[in-house]
Amino acid sequence: MLGSGTVPELKAVPVNLSMQQFLRKDLAKRIEDMLQKYNVAPERLKLEITERMQAENSALARQTMEEMRRRYLTFLLDDFGTGYSNLSSVLDVPFEAVKLDRSLMSGLTDDPRSRLMADTIIPFFNKLGQQVVAEGIESREQAELALHCGADTVSRAFTTPGPCRNRSWQSGIAAGKRPGELA
Repeated sequence: MLGSGTVPELKAVPVNLSMQQFLRKDLAKRIEDMLQKYNVAPERLKLEITERMQAENSALARQTMEEMRRRYLTFLLDDFGTGYSNLSSVLDVPFEAVKLDRSLMSGLTDDPRSRLMADTIIPFFNKLGQQVVAEGIESREQAELALHCGADTVSRAFTTPGPCRNRSWQSGIAAGKRPGELA
């Protein structure tokens, strides 16, 4: 799909790596071979790992990630805010972006502590040069607040039961609109 040219508006595809996949010694070579086979530029693939994977095998994780970075592959730290939530993992390992777990974003509009956390942690990651993705956004208000706090991107919570009553804000986010521009 990425190599076919049939979806030009799709800039990249994130792929979650399991612990078993990440620990394979030939992972970098296998991914590189697949990218070549399907004629996909490495920067169009974003590899997601969790803090747990990085924390439990930090030396191997750094080594694997450095080898893959030399092949122009990038990593996203997925589900930050659950499990270990180790800030040093962001300092020690070269992530392109930090994806804040929905558990950190769910109370953004009605819990002052959640808002304080977002007001603090998002600019912190920005100052480290990290892009920030706020996951699990369920409303226009949450999206606007996350973006106002400095999140680069928001991701809708698709696990929320029931139909979305107002899809216009979702379309605005997909188009890359900022706070105040959402319909």
